[in-house]
Amino acid sequence: MHFTDTYEAVQRAFPEGSFTLTAWKKYAAAISPELAEKCEKDAAGYDFEKQVLPVLQDALKNSEGLREIHLGFQRVSKKIASGFQQAFGQEPEAEVLLYLGLCNGAGWADKLNGKPAVLLGMEKIWELRWGEEEKLFALAAHELGHLYHEQKGGCFGEAATPEEEGLFQLYSEGVAMFCEQELLGQPDYYHQDQNGWLTWCIEQEETLKAEYRRRLAAEESVQDFFGDWCSYREKSDTGYFLGCRFVRFLLERYPLEEMLKLKLPALRQALEEF
Repeated sequence: MHFTDTYEAVQRAFPEGSFTLTAWKKYAAAISPELAEKCEKDAAGYDFEKQVLPVLQDALKNSEGLREIHLGFQRVSKKIASGFQQAFGQEPEAEVLLYLGLCNGAGWADKLNGKPAVLLGMEKIWELRWGEEEKLFALAAHELGHLYHEQKGGCFGEAATPEEEGLFQLYSEGVAMFCEQELLGQPDYYHQDQNGWLTWCIEQEETLKAEYRRRLAAEESVQDFFGDWCSYREKSDTGYFLGCRFVRFLLERYPLEEMLKLKLPALRQALEEF
């Protein structure tokens, strides 16, 4: 793994703490020739003036908050490779980039310059108040977990229907959540756990299972279960809880290496049992 921190470049690009798209494109181009286009394409579905710009402006005005994220990233970068080695005996191939995006997500596992990459967006990390070291570590571990899963043979790109996509999303987010917990050494850790979130999820587990299964069967969207901007019964990110429960259920039946390579038919059968 290689870690790149662009905090100082952000300070130079926006010295007055005010965002401009022109300055951002220049900043992004200095990181990678494809970064600006990737971010703009991803953010195209949002209202830039109402949903993106306010988050960017708020982050840039809070210099101490961004500095905390920067310092936390520096500490995390020294620990996370050894965490993977201790938990799984190896680490994923990845470029881990702390950058200012266009509200593309606090964490984003993707490719950059044709290589596996985890993009950690300062503006979203600030908005969610995930700047402290433990939450940054968990966030990076989660996104690296996706890359680890893919590099170990996960069935990425094989879903062909809405039902298969929803099934794979539950499984893959569950694997990433499991990696997050294992690296932290806290099997019940969820960085989403605020204001009784985990207690509610545990109490509503059977309801969550039934609704998720119903939506898969009806080929309805399961987006309500994923993302801080979505919610099911006024609770966000419940799919991460349910997915992790599913993965731990799978690990009662399969060794880790085999679980990471399960195909959709086996996952579908296991989900029915779950």
